[in-house]
Amino acid sequence: RKVLITPKRFLVLGPRITQPGDLVCIIAGSPTPHVLRSVRLGNGEVVGEQQEERYQLVGDAYVYGMMRGEALERPDFRLEDIVLV
Repeated sequence: RKVLITPKRFLVLGPRITQPGDLVCIIAGSPTPHVLRSVRLGNGEVVGEQQEERYQLVGDAYVYGMMRGEALERPDFRLEDIVLV
């Protein structure tokens, strides 16, 4: 595991392989937050400029202040569709 701080200053205990730019997300129906990584095409271009962005699952995470549904009460909370590959 690795200790991380998100851009919004949340303390995270996440997968050791987490990299800068990975996203900490709450996936509907999951009991824990997860770390996701944007998937790149073979030529290095990020999928998502004209298409749906695709992500791979890096692993689950503990996010202090987000483990009991607190994210739903935040004013910046929003739902988005994602594609996991």
